[in-house]
Amino acid sequence: DELPQLINVIRGEMSLIGPRPYFADELEFQQKEYPHTQKLVKKALSVRPGVTGQWQVSGRSEINFDKRIEMDSHYAENMNLWYDLKILFKTPFVMLSGKGAV
Repeated sequence: DELPQLINVIRGEMSLIGPRPYFADELEFQQKEYPHTQKLVKKALSVRPGVTGQWQVSGRSEINFDKRIEMDSHYAENMNLWYDLKILFKTPFVMLSGKGAV
């Protein structure tokens, strides 16, 4: 899954760090389920999607949609080099531990 995404990073279509891409049908369903997230969704979608992000290093599948979109929105509002480096550093440890993987 990540190799094609790395190609997208090289093309400039994705970022290395950022919110994971959302599927359109997932967003539609989740916004009906969590209507209070609509403004957060707009913020999260305002930045390029990433190969890894705050959601991945914070529990992945253990986190429901409204918390995930809150994290992605927070990233979009506060993204900077140090935030990216923190996420980048945590990613291999979380992936190797399998935390939050389904």
